[in-house]
Amino acid sequence: MLRQSLLAIALTTFTLHSQANEVQMLHVDGIANTSIVNYDEILDKAAKVPLEPGRYSISIDSGRFSYGPTFPSEPFVLLFISGGELIKLSNQVITPATWASLNSYSETFEVEITKQSNLMATFLDRSNKNNSGEINLAIERITDIR
Repeated sequence: MLRQSLLAIALTTFTLHSQANEVQMLHVDGIANTSIVNYDEILDKAAKVPLEPGRYSISIDSGRFSYGPTFPSEPFVLLFISGGELIKLSNQVITPATWASLNSYSETFEVEITKQSNLMATFLDRSNKNNSGEINLAIERITDIR
């Protein structure tokens, strides 16, 4: 059976008004706003590296990516970690898999791997014919100094 992963895409918005600022809210429904992504294709195409149990800080070290000639190149990559168990350090959620995006050289994704997992990095597009560039990730293992 073909395994699939889900990405949420939001479709509905509404606006809140306060004294100083206007805040626009976006509601994302877990069923209605989900696009199906082929998990087997992610496994086949993504750059990947196994992660042993431990804490990691993942960031873009260098590179830029572009979806085509009308899109500027930028430091951007999608991360998918699966195959074991992990704790997302930003919210302490324990999960067997997670998605994250890195959108600049200064962003980091911090994770604790509790059971060996695979880090995969990829780009999602309708076609890769016009894509250009590459991204190099820095995967730093964090050790506690006591």
